[in-house]
Amino acid sequence: MRRPLSAALCLLVLCAAPLSAAEKVIEIKERVFVSLTNEIYLNAEDYIGKKIRLQGIFEKYTDDETGETFYSVTRRGPGCCGSDLNPGFEVKWDKPYPRPGVWVDATGILELYEKEYLRLRLTELKVLPANVKLKLNVR
Repeated sequence: MRRPLSAALCLLVLCAAPLSAAEKVIEIKERVFVSLTNEIYLNAEDYIGKKIRLQGIFEKYTDDETGETFYSVTRRGPGCCGSDLNPGFEVKWDKPYPRPGVWVDATGILELYEKEYLRLRLTELKVLPANVKLKLNVR
């Protein structure tokens, strides 16, 4: 009786391990926001299909030529001489988007579209009060 139970437990652990690895979330935190975002863009093939979580400013952009609207979650980064950096990701959400300029907590799966662009297909998007930003990112 003990041997079949042990075998069943081993099988359960082996089957569950890939599920937990697939569900692992890459969290882009305050101190490494720019460097980890750059790492993901530079080595995108290692991150496609992975779940990523970040906090930032929700933004909306409309292309003047095509009229197409894009949404993103970004942060203000270091820059010099008028070339300030806004690292982050374009996002796609199947629900109503929040208003631009609010601080959000976003989680999604990184995908490649049109053969060259990266975006997060969101699974969660929460608007946060302005004062929550500092509390969530200080560790």
